[in-house]
Amino acid sequence: MTSPYSDHDLRFLATTLAEAPDQVPVLLQQLRRPDFLEVALEDPRLVERIRTDPDITLKISPRLLFAVLLRQVARDVRHARYTLERVGLRESVPIFDGPRVNQLLDDDEVLDYLSSMLASFVRTETYVVHVWHRGRLQRLRFSDLSMDDMMRLAELVDEPYRFPLLRRIADIALFLTGVFPGYVLSRGTYARSVRPGRALGGEWRSLREYEEQGSAFYRLAAEHRDATEYGLRRVLEQLSDNFPAARKPLSLLADRYLRWQHLQLFWQPQ
Repeated sequence: MTSPYSDHDLRFLATTLAEAPDQVPVLLQQLRRPDFLEVALEDPRLVERIRTDPDITLKISPRLLFAVLLRQVARDVRHARYTLERVGLRESVPIFDGPRVNQLLDDDEVLDYLSSMLASFVRTETYVVHVWHRGRLQRLRFSDLSMDDMMRLAELVDEPYRFPLLRRIADIALFLTGVFPGYVLSRGTYARSVRPGRALGGEWRSLREYEEQGSAFYRLAAEHRDATEYGLRRVLEQLSDNFPAARKPLSLLADRYLRWQHLQLFWQPQ
């Protein structure tokens, strides 16, 4: 099985975890085994390295960074009976969904999917597509951070090619409600605090609408034939069935770890 991490990432893991320099080559070989890699990603020394190194985002990939931090979040909530749910910009209430959140976080495939999904939002893209409409060639722009744009694009492509768009629509809903709940709860006025060009989403939706649409599009993605080909059907079904619970680790990640100055990867407050 090919590792989802580059040789550069694996060397970072090896040099951080090695007790002595001569252990690095041995660790590098062991880290190429998926079972050993999974255990290594749980090591708290990696979190401490991320916390204390101001240049960490230049040294490892976003996917590795989120993989390590999400596993720390899993440890944080492992024995919790409830999580805190934001109901306002500053107010939270306890929700007794700890067992469901823990069940999700105990699933390595779900953790890997969430890590990859978060990494995909570090750098977003805008696409230009030319389509024929009423006998004229029109130039349309689509942002992969906008649910509305991705929905429009999904309508334009034939069904066999919709799988990545269905996933992206659901991913945007999970990302915004998990990492930026203030944006949702403030009816979009939170977007004024981010710099121009990094505006979040498009048309404002309520939290319930995000959850319903996110769950529905994960289900559509899971039912697409490409979900089986890429080995993602079960994970997408899990996220569809447990969308509210899947938001919680992302919110904890944003509140506890992405507030560190050198880890503000998604936005830059004015």
